[in-house]
Amino acid sequence: MKRFIPPPEPIGFDEKARQPGLAWLKENPEKKPKDLWSPFRRDLAEGFHYLCAYSVVHTIQDGTVDHYLSVKNHRNLTYEWDNYRFASNKINNRKRNADDKILDPFEVKDEWFEILLPSCRLSVTDQIPDSIYPKAKFTIKQLRLNNEILVDFRRQWYDAYQETPSEKFLKFIDQQAPLIAQAIRKQQNKD
Repeated sequence: MKRFIPPPEPIGFDEKARQPGLAWLKENPEKKPKDLWSPFRRDLAEGFHYLCAYSVVHTIQDGTVDHYLSVKNHRNLTYEWDNYRFASNKINNRKRNADDKILDPFEVKDEWFEILLPSCRLSVTDQIPDSIYPKAKFTIKQLRLNNEILVDFRRQWYDAYQETPSEKFLKFIDQQAPLIAQAIRKQQNKD
């Protein structure tokens, strides 16, 4: 994981999502909330540079609006921009209603996580505060941030760089899988 800066609320969000959404919730306290956030998915994706907030890999096709604090447990935050994170659909589904048991990408520090090479597995560093460590481990486990598919995806970037090492390609990897680029740079500094 890495730290993300909250993207600014898009123009029109209050009028087209928040206000009508809050009115709808008031009139329909038991129903599943009406999806008024999806028209702003692109704004959210751009704010996260099309990176999943949790896996930190480029996500366009299956990128979704994640309610960091779930609709089930925090209906009052359903239409609050500050409660949205951009996430891959699979990871969003794994997160479900774990809410703040999962680390918030807005509160993560960049030095808390790293990709270990050559395994390409996400690991917690010794820079993470002891009080956050259990939550970090739970986040990795719950969201399956070291599942075979994600590890293979990272490895493909790592292997591709090994075959064609260049600063230009590394900058491209930085856009697609920045934690891999960071790990490669760290490895280069050791050599």
